[in-house]
Amino acid sequence: MCFPFILLLTLPVPTMPGAAPRTGETIHSARDLYRAMFLKSDSASSFAITATVSSVNFEDRHTAVELALSDDTGAVGVIYDWRKLSIQPRPGDRVRAVGHITALHGWKRQGELAELEVLSPGDAPVRRRRTIQDLLSGRYDFQPVRVQGTVRDVIRGTDNPQWTALGLVDGGSALVVPVHANEADFRRLDELIGQEVLVDGFCSPTDPGLLHTGRQIRICDPHAIQRVQTQSAPLSPPSIDALSNLSPDTIACLGLHSASGTVIAVWQDRHALIRTANDMAIRLSLRSPAPPHVGDIVEATGFPESNFISFTLLHATVRTLGRVQRTDEHPESLSLRPPFDGKDDAIRPTRVNHGRLVRVRGRVGPIFGDKGRRWFHISGKDGVLRIEAEPLAEALDQLVSGSEIKLTGVCVLEAVAWHAIRPLYTGVLVVPRSVDDLRILARPSIWTPRRFCAVIGALFAILLGILVWNLALRRAALRKGRELLHEQIRQLKAETKTLERTRLAVELHDSLAQNLTGVSLEIAAAERCVATDNAATMKHLAFASKALNSCRSSLRDNLWDLRSHALEAPDVDTAIRQTLLPHLKGVTLDIRFAALRSRLPDNILHDILCIVRELAVNGIRHGGATQIAIVGRVEGRRVQFSVADNGSGFDPAHSPGVAEGHYGLQGIRERLRNLYGTLAFERGQPCGAKADIALLLPDT
Repeated sequence: MCFPFILLLTLPVPTMPGAAPRTGETIHSARDLYRAMFLKSDSASSFAITATVSSVNFEDRHTAVELALSDDTGAVGVIYDWRKLSIQPRPGDRVRAVGHITALHGWKRQGELAELEVLSPGDAPVRRRRTIQDLLSGRYDFQPVRVQGTVRDVIRGTDNPQWTALGLVDGGSALVVPVHANEADFRRLDELIGQEVLVDGFCSPTDPGLLHTGRQIRICDPHAIQRVQTQSAPLSPPSIDALSNLSPDTIACLGLHSASGTVIAVWQDRHALIRTANDMAIRLSLRSPAPPHVGDIVEATGFPESNFISFTLLHATVRTLGRVQRTDEHPESLSLRPPFDGKDDAIRPTRVNHGRLVRVRGRVGPIFGDKGRRWFHISGKDGVLRIEAEPLAEALDQLVSGSEIKLTGVCVLEAVAWHAIRPLYTGVLVVPRSVDDLRILARPSIWTPRRFCAVIGALFAILLGILVWNLALRRAALRKGRELLHEQIRQLKAETKTLERTRLAVELHDSLAQNLTGVSLEIAAAERCVATDNAATMKHLAFASKALNSCRSSLRDNLWDLRSHALEAPDVDTAIRQTLLPHLKGVTLDIRFAALRSRLPDNILHDILCIVRELAVNGIRHGGATQIAIVGRVEGRRVQFSVADNGSGFDPAHSPGVAEGHYGLQGIRERLRNLYGTLAFERGQPCGAKADIALLLPDT
């Protein structure tokens, strides 16, 4: 599309920049203000003029108001913000306008009002009928005009879709008509393409936005554009054959033209290529919803455009005149090298290929687009070429990416129109005529790089899933194991507490309770004898005193066992030393117990410690020993150890027992009875006593 108003696609709403004016002489006439704004780019002065409002361009949804003012010297346009100046004059009003000239963008200037006063009302000026050529001359800038022309195109803004630009042509000249239009207004304006219209507005030498598109007709209401109702039959448009010697800029300003020929290609349901009787390939940009078919003889009417390679009819309407049978035209082999390639050993896309039947060969790439607008590329060692896919719709399911094909189709070249010395190609498209033009030479291997990567990825995903699943199972098993371990620990703690309570109860019962019972009996016996036999009374009291001392010692040992950490010692020697610690004042202790701590369960080690303590304390307390030697070992299930001292020794056969209030040896024998153990005494050399103990470990 080469129409000059294409730049208006991004036309913004008029703005009110706040650049400060330069100081200078005040302007008092419309002619001087016009010159300062459009002819003297280095000036920016204040103005105060009295003029008549010839046109008002105002919309409620925007803040900017455009005024066209005229006096005896000429006409000029100014702008103001209705939020700052809450006044809206009517066409014909006599006003006094005061303001300044501000820099808009670069060299562009605009007159911005600071004060506006309506002096007197008046009649709206008559809009004079002018031609587009008159307006382009500049003699009627900012004057109310009415112009007639043909709507060549209607383009919606891209950055601001609320703005629409009409292309108006008449007598070989073109003019832009920007207008703010909603969706309904746009559809109404789009229906005017190809129609004669009347436009009421005023001519502006430039737009107030960022882009400069030349002179244009300024309007704010889409209804200011009205279709011309003609009674006479429309004239037949001239043929496009007469435009071969015109430049693209000149062609872009022309009205409707016609072309007749045979359809040789159709694509995207809105493009067609016809070949005329004089062998010209003309591209049709279709306006009608139903496209023609390949082989139809048609007459097309549209607006001409040229890019130095071919002609195009924009917004073309077609009328089918007949149909020809398909002929077997010999296609030329087309190289995939780009048009600017300097090699000459193959046919490359050039001006002479446009509209010709060509044959290409290559490997199919992915299919892009959706239904009605699909295409794909074929690639070879020389390059890549775009293929229109819609004519091959019936075979697209069989056309797998990577297949090698041979294709026949019509070559369509595209180029830009602004390069007049040498055409600049922008694209090469091959359009097949039907499915018969496609031949699949080889299908891709099932193990394409993409599929191979997909399989590897799937296997990797499965492996990763298995690893994750195993990790999850392992974590679940560890969690269950920890829970079971904690439960077992809780049970062991409970059992340990129960065993400890039982052991403590047994200890108290076997020692303390029995001693206290004996004390009670002896005191009762002393009470019976106190009145008759003093000697017997003293004997019973002495026995009770010994029994109480034994209770105190037993209770002290039990309390020490409760607070001691001997069972937590890393070896047996340390456990024995901690147990005997309270009784070793001034006593030398030698321990050599050759046994691993792990071989002795806690209950057996506790009994061993109690036996060792009882024997050592007896040697210290009754024998006056100053040296204690403890030796032990474990052989299989048998534990053997001895406790020797250097005291005065004693005779086991005549030693005091329970009857005399001594329970120590009796307690040792009861412990060994439960452990299937033995106790034997021998006289130490040269003095002292030695006890040999043997017991059995439980069967594990």
